[in-house]
Amino acid sequence: MKNHPDPGRYLRGARSGELAVTEQELLSPETRLVERIMLGLRLANGVDLAQAGKDLGIEALTTARERAISRLMANGKVGFDGARVVVKPSARAVTDGIAAEII
Repeated sequence: MKNHPDPGRYLRGARSGELAVTEQELLSPETRLVERIMLGLRLANGVDLAQAGKDLGIEALTTARERAISRLMANGKVGFDGARVVVKPSARAVTDGIAAEII
């Protein structure tokens, strides 16, 4: 979403409980999944791909993602319990690269 550029209008909307939105971008389920993966991997508890897929109505754990996660596990960068991917503390500095490999 993009808020209205006029601060006065934005504040009036915020005070009245109405959003002063000028644009809204609708994302496809796959794009929303990519966003969820990128942001979720930054969390200490990682991202639950099974739940993400269920929430978005798509298959989140594709063969390509499984292979990428297996490689990352073999390199000691992530943990994986069959659904949740968690970046290991020693790999936190390269989280964006890990996300790029998974998405």
